[in-house]
Amino acid sequence: GVPGAADTATLNGGPNLVLTSDVAVGTLTIDAGFIDKTLSTQGRTLTFGGGTIRSGQLVGGFVNTGTLRIEAPDGATSTADGAILLWGSLTNAGTVRHVSGNVLTSQYLNPIGHIANTSDGVYEIGGSAGVLNLWGTGTFDNQGVLRKVLDGGTARLAPGSSSAAAYSV
Repeated sequence: GVPGAADTATLNGGPNLVLTSDVAVGTLTIDAGFIDKTLSTQGRTLTFGGGTIRSGQLVGGFVNTGTLRIEAPDGATSTADGAILLWGSLTNAGTVRHVSGNVLTSQYLNPIGHIANTSDGVYEIGGSAGVLNLWGTGTFDNQGVLRKVLDGGTARLAPGSSSAAAYSV
């Protein structure tokens, strides 16, 4: 069945997944086996209290309220290589620890992704992790705290990024 608000939803391989209603889960884990697969909310919202995302294409509306780790392969710039593709929105009202790899907010003029770090949100980006636009106009809107962590590497934020709050380096 469908995981509930206290459960962990884990995606690791298998078919593409489409939600047909709003869903809230305790934590969301998308493992490397979900590479080049799609999780689509089709106008619905998936709300989760943190977890880990290592690969996949996220299409639609996603809301994080806990601690979410993003651990994509370093240097990947396509979903076939393990980069995470966001076509839709990721609203962060918790903490995102983007420790490795890239989140693509556009790829070859395909649909556009938006990351909104709310006033309650903390987005930590480390090493050479990045939020990238590849020929598109995705956005990163920071109303909370955006922090570069971990020594080494150059973290990258997509053009079109904005901030009304704090940057911490």
